[in-house]
Amino acid sequence: MQELKDIDYALARILLDSVVNKTGRLTYKEIAEQLSVKLGRKINAHYNLTIPLVNVSSLCFSMGLPLLSANAVYSNATSVSTAVGEGFYSMACELRPEYRALTPVEAWKSERKRILQCKDWDKLDSFLSKAEGKEIPFVQKAPRVKDDPFYSWLSTTTTLAESSVYKYALAVDSISKEMIGFGVIKKPLREMNALDLDFYIPQILSDPRFVEKNTRGNNMYSNALKQFR
Repeated sequence: MQELKDIDYALARILLDSVVNKTGRLTYKEIAEQLSVKLGRKINAHYNLTIPLVNVSSLCFSMGLPLLSANAVYSNATSVSTAVGEGFYSMACELRPEYRALTPVEAWKSERKRILQCKDWDKLDSFLSKAEGKEIPFVQKAPRVKDDPFYSWLSTTTTLAESSVYKYALAVDSISKEMIGFGVIKKPLREMNALDLDFYIPQILSDPRFVEKNTRGNNMYSNALKQFR
């Protein structure tokens, strides 16, 4: 296995948290957005994820764990066969030769079953925590979302599904970083008081760049802001 880079560590943490927090599968687009926030640079879902997904799966395999890349799927898929990433099957067959006797969908389902049944994620968490503690360049330790007050508030006062609560909590930080970069706001939303939020949230909601992002995300970002206020 080749030396891991910052994107590999960050990707492993994102995929691990999606499994531990039971938030369901992540689309490549969602993964790219989270990586862009964590690493402070634009990550393209089409061009920048292939090698990191291979590296993370190789890491998992070396630890005797399921291949976390099976938790990444295409967005807007109409069936399981169109949701499975094109590179997953070839990579999985290299690591698990027995998968060559299966179809791509069968191999993916088998790996997903391994993921759901696995109880040994602590060793990957420990490995990543040690790496994050060494302050690898540009890698930020993934937030423990369930310790976030906004997450807790959503969980206890709304009827939102856990996966939606998780995504909303992450969305607030994603919006903050982008809007600061665009000069729309000067500090993170989490550091604003009620008056600040009343002033800046409408500006964010009307910003054309946010409107485009929100449209692509099926209004998930605007819903997150409404809940945050």
